[in-house]
Amino acid sequence: MKSLLIIIAVASACLSGMASPPQQMLIAKSAAAASSNWWEAGGATGTVAAYQAKSSTDRTVANFAASKVNLANPGTHDATDGSAPSWSSGAGWSFNGSTYLVTDIQPTDGTWSVLMQVNDISGSQLMLFGVFNGSSNDFIVQADFSSQVYYGNGSGVATAPAFASPGNIGFAGLTALRNGASDGTISGGGYSPVAQGIYIGGANNGGGMAFGATYKCTAFAIWNNTLTSGQYTAVAAAMAGL
Repeated sequence: MKSLLIIIAVASACLSGMASPPQQMLIAKSAAAASSNWWEAGGATGTVAAYQAKSSTDRTVANFAASKVNLANPGTHDATDGSAPSWSSGAGWSFNGSTYLVTDIQPTDGTWSVLMQVNDISGSQLMLFGVFNGSSNDFIVQADFSSQVYYGNGSGVATAPAFASPGNIGFAGLTALRNGASDGTISGGGYSPVAQGIYIGGANNGGGMAFGATYKCTAFAIWNNTLTSGQYTAVAAAMAGL
């Protein structure tokens, strides 16, 4: 009887000792399942690049180099310095009208989507990002164009008033977007590709920076498809919450 009690006690101790690791594993898996990427909010897919310039509660941006990494596919389409903006973990990239970042991303048609989270914007005639080749073929957002926002995806649409920060702005295919809602319809057939990459902080005009803007950017993403209303609303909310 005494031997049986000893065996039971040893077995109980072994089971007790084994309980902790599986429990810890379960917690880790639950935390991983609960996490999400802001550029995939609402089920968004087709992310070409997603950059997060400032730290958030669920992601630390350790330094300027880390802020330029494409989170959707690190090592592919990472941003590089044109004339480097200043940076801080709390504010992200700070552009001054002359500073900008370079990407090698070349939109292929008018179905692509783009969104940027912006703070502390000032001045006028500001191109927040983009690429253009002549007045009738561009992939840009101009935050203050004669007291309107100009959205360009091939041809464009201008919608009053000028953009006021903080907020996010961009387009999903031919739908102009301001703070997660439609802000007009871009006319025409959409962007025709040219061999130039998108700039951040201004626009790429034939390999040179044009219409530089003064603002802070905390997040920026590009998709190779047209986000649905549910997707762009969810992404915009997630970006605003960073």
